[in-house]
Amino acid sequence: MTGALVGGLVGQSLLGDVEGLGFVLTALFVVLTMDAFRDRPDRCTLAAAVGSAVVAVLVAPASMLLVAMSVFTASLAARHHLSRRGRGPARA
Repeated sequence: MTGALVGGLVGQSLLGDVEGLGFVLTALFVVLTMDAFRDRPDRCTLAAAVGSAVVAVLVAPASMLLVAMSVFTASLAARHHLSRRGRGPARA
């Protein structure tokens, strides 16, 4: 956590006035998504990610990335909960 804080502060002070830098985080998530899909193709997860992005653009365009990641995380948690519930109690 300290590393992220220091990195954020140093990055803000050194790169605060660079145009287009805000797009880098979005591009990073796109590339990570593409790599993850190539490794384990799962159309349901891909649909949840795209749906989360669409919901975020419609609901809060100014905070699209934060809202999309929150909705996507909630959808993954719900999917995990539903799949565990369908299997019954875990055996030790």
